[in-house]
Amino acid sequence: MKRSIIACILVAYCVGCVTYGVISWKFLGVTNAAAFGDMFGALNAFFAGLAFLGVIWAITLQKDQLALQARELELQRKELELQRNEIVQNRQELARAAQAQEQSQAALHAQLSQMKLTARLNLLHDIYPILEQMKHACLRQQPQDVPGHKKYAEKENRCRQEMERLFDEMMEAER
Repeated sequence: MKRSIIACILVAYCVGCVTYGVISWKFLGVTNAAAFGDMFGALNAFFAGLAFLGVIWAITLQKDQLALQARELELQRKELELQRNEIVQNRQELARAAQAQEQSQAALHAQLSQMKLTARLNLLHDIYPILEQMKHACLRQQPQDVPGHKKYAEKENRCRQEMERLFDEMMEAER
């Protein structure tokens, strides 16, 4: 809309200049052309004033555009600051999650070790009475067979020692 107004004014000015040239050359001759041109001095001043107003208007528009651009840059700067803060918070949260994961993994590993020791102790606890019964059964059936008795006694002692070692290991792990 504004461009069409400016284009119309420019076209009217050009038409006026061409008309002036044709009239002054054809009808007045070269000598009277100067007097005829002085007659349009006020119109020349009017268009010069319009040109000056156009320059002022362009400067005002540029000032407004620069103010908008500065405001937009400030908003972008604030948005970037917020994003940076969010990134920092996300990194901290990820670090806390990683630390919690490592602690959980360590706790699960310790629990697994305890479960293994407990399972071995339970197994030895269950085997010990069986070995005891086998030793007594062997003695009842063959009292003269001392080597068989020694064999079960050795197994019983190894079982007892393994139970004690595992129990000590379990107590150490709890500390």
